[in-house]
Amino acid sequence: MILSRCAEAAGPDGVVVVVERFAGAGGEHRTVAGMDLLMLVLLGGRERTVAELGELAASAGLRVQAVHRRESGRSFVELRRS
Repeated sequence: MILSRCAEAAGPDGVVVVVERFAGAGGEHRTVAGMDLLMLVLLGGRERTVAELGELAASAGLRVQAVHRRESGRSFVELRRS
């Protein structure tokens, strides 16, 4: 899993940052990336909410520390060791 390798590379005190474009308000944002369909068809991926990203992070020993939203629509999700 990619997040597990990122957590390993970050080490015990490191931070993993996921940059994503989200739509909507509140904690249940959905991604609006133009590559979603291609990702789904070729890689079996899918859109996820911030909460779902948190669940994936937990399986890699990480937790969502903060979500930094920008006016551009991009968000920076800061993940740290649990």
